[in-house]
Amino acid sequence: MSSSVSSTLKIAPKDPGGQKLARPGGFAKYYIKYDLISRATARNNNVAPQIELNLGGLNLGDQNFGLVCDGLLKLLDADAIELEELRLEENALTTAGLAFLSQVIRKSNHHLKDLSLASNNIKVKSPREIQQWSDFLSSFRNSTCLHRLDLSSNPLGDTAIEVLCRIYANEPPLMLFNNTPQHSFDSSDAVVFEQVVVDEEEVADEREQYANSPESIIPIEPGFFQSSSQVSQNTSISLSRMQGIRSIPYIILSSTNLTDISALFFIHIIPIHPISTKLLTYLPPQKHPFEQPTNTPCNGIHYLPNPSISEFARKVLAAHETIRDPRLRRRTSSITSLQSTIDNHIYCSETCNDLKPDRAKVKLESMILDKSGISATQLWKASISTLCLSRIFLSLSTSHRHKQAWEIIVSKTVKNFHVLDPIQREKIFEWAGDRETLKVEKSWCGKKCHVQEWKFLNSTGTLGYDMTRLPSRSSSDADI
Repeated sequence: MSSSVSSTLKIAPKDPGGQKLARPGGFAKYYIKYDLISRATARNNNVAPQIELNLGGLNLGDQNFGLVCDGLLKLLDADAIELEELRLEENALTTAGLAFLSQVIRKSNHHLKDLSLASNNIKVKSPREIQQWSDFLSSFRNSTCLHRLDLSSNPLGDTAIEVLCRIYANEPPLMLFNNTPQHSFDSSDAVVFEQVVVDEEEVADEREQYANSPESIIPIEPGFFQSSSQVSQNTSISLSRMQGIRSIPYIILSSTNLTDISALFFIHIIPIHPISTKLLTYLPPQKHPFEQPTNTPCNGIHYLPNPSISEFARKVLAAHETIRDPRLRRRTSSITSLQSTIDNHIYCSETCNDLKPDRAKVKLESMILDKSGISATQLWKASISTLCLSRIFLSLSTSHRHKQAWEIIVSKTVKNFHVLDPIQREKIFEWAGDRETLKVEKSWCGKKCHVQEWKFLNSTGTLGYDMTRLPSRSSSDADI
């Protein structure tokens, strides 16, 4: 069978096509659709052409871009093209435009290698924008060959990064292989980048439910990777193929209005995200590979420059970069010098281990709580709100059945309750229902408010999203 043919379609703002695209009334959809069809039919009818579509600088706006996506979807549904690259810089797109794009991404998950949304107007603040942004990120769940996702020069804001972190946490860990293509499965070549030990009955139930689903994570039998990862015969591991946001080598988030709050979420992602050079070895080659900058501590996830991220937060991030790749130490300030910038008074230092990056993370968390309070993140606000309501309702409960009923009421009442994972919810309910915790909280009296908040969040595991837990497949994208 002959190989696929590459075809590049570029519509510049001054071209007749570009002028048509800028007009309302459906010209965009028909121009691109029939131009692509003419290119496809000019080739071998048995081979879908690989398309590199450049729509940069057209200032389309969401409505006209929706027409473009409508035309693309018809071609993708008919297997008339394979969309490999899509450049959408400077098109005045918002999250409403991402709602159209999400459908195209889902249809191109096994072919799309490069997606650029730089220099648009994508911001994430309102509930509707949060939902559209969440749906957009979730559309990459089955992406298997994306090299780069460029979101630079958009006013995203911190909420966008929290949603990214939450969806990242809901994806299963990656399963990487040593010089082995994905379709050639050999357990002797497998390398577990991140291990998750789970209950055997839970894995058995999940295996039965998702065994035939192409979107499912892969339940691995006990001891399957014994030779390479020294996994105990009494444990099980749930792993992902090379797919999802975790598998993208380059995520560009420079100049996106991020602050120290975003830095705190990056701290959870960076240590477990494989370095870009490692991920690239498992992806098909790209015609125009992205060149990694050499004058930045970022590797793969590019969060600089963002002027509102403080110098201290940048040092903390640089220190966490060295956790996953010690070779990066030569490109960052030493962790020893980082420690010199941390005050001697570390809140709740008894819970921190000897790793200095972890001590710095605690300091950053307390600084953000002191400056912005629990409203800094959806997770913190939902945690405190759940505690307050649970303590009121559970104090009125006289039986286990009543407690379960009150917990359901709390889950329906607290705003953004869905951001809490099941383990976090259970810990908060246990804390609220245990009268001994009142004594613990009483011992915190006299400390600053943000210190007390930190202690509670730390005790219930709600300071951040757990990147190592087995994700729940029962939750829909809308719940993420």
